[in-house]
Amino acid sequence: MASSSSTTVPHAKKRTGYAIVEPAHMVRLNLSISFWSWQNLQDAFNSCVEQGVNRVIVSPLFLLPRRHWNQDIPSLTAAAAKEHPGVSYMVTAPLGLHPLLVANASSIDMQVHPNQYGDELGQYADIDPAA
Repeated sequence: MASSSSTTVPHAKKRTGYAIVEPAHMVRLNLSISFWSWQNLQDAFNSCVEQGVNRVIVSPLFLLPRRHWNQDIPSLTAAAAKEHPGVSYMVTAPLGLHPLLVANASSIDMQVHPNQYGDELGQYADIDPAA
């Protein structure tokens, strides 16, 4: 199975035009869970600087602004930046605040996870999990 970064990174590079894209998570340890092998934010920041950037843009993949976006990610990013004087950084807004996502939410083809057969209301009873 391909890691999510094997598809996420090329897609992000193509869509943003940035030559350097490093996927990361907030956990201080590096995770490798079968399909998900991303480095922590500190290591991703370091990798960007090692590749020659002078500004790091952190784009959290969250729908709404909550504690991780308001506190945790800015704090982790600031700590990572302290090791690299002269390198600036910014943390972008969550995806859910983007006007295009809001405007197009109803046209997004919502997929149901194959293991989700429905709730007690039988909401997904007509979905064939083998399809």
